[in-house]
Amino acid sequence: MIVILTEKPKVAEKIAYFLDSKAKAMKKGKVKYFKIMFKGQEALVVPAVGHLFSVAGLDKGFSYPSFNITWKPMYEVNKQSQYTKEYLTLIKEMMAQADVVVCATDYDVEGSLIGYKVAQHLFPHWRDKLMRAKFSAITRKDINEAFSSLTEMDWGNAVAGELRHELDWLYGINLSRALMSALKSVGKFKIMSIGRVQGPALALL
Repeated sequence: MIVILTEKPKVAEKIAYFLDSKAKAMKKGKVKYFKIMFKGQEALVVPAVGHLFSVAGLDKGFSYPSFNITWKPMYEVNKQSQYTKEYLTLIKEMMAQADVVVCATDYDVEGSLIGYKVAQHLFPHWRDKLMRAKFSAITRKDINEAFSSLTEMDWGNAVAGELRHELDWLYGINLSRALMSALKSVGKFKIMSIGRVQGPALALL
């Protein structure tokens, strides 16, 4: 079975009907997905809702420097992202049965990272059975062209996105904690944030 992963629910619907005009809408809980025939095989088109995984620290407390990080489901990291749990649960169930997964997220660094992280955590064969659909517009022509010439996963984009998020966390957490600690040392406290761009820029200034 083929699983096609999209970045958003509305994109899943468009891709499903562009690839198969007789696509069948399905629902599990609040999550809508689609069953289609693709190249003579049954395929499922399932949406993500943006990023489903996020960088998280493993060390408890607010000491710095802290470099012990991992990737966790978004709903475990951010309480406001609880709605993503249903999507992850469904995607995990589908990917457990998949022979091939097609990453049909936006063709940019963030889109590639979304597909890469979902596959890495939920698809047992992500190293050699993860394909990429490359399109720059969600039109029937672009989608049909992309799916008629699927390519290998764009690992460069995916790893670049992974590194950017990890650097954002490492710089952001450590510099923010250092900044708040400096304020605290003079008898003040305020929640402040600083990142991998602001931190070096301020140091240069």
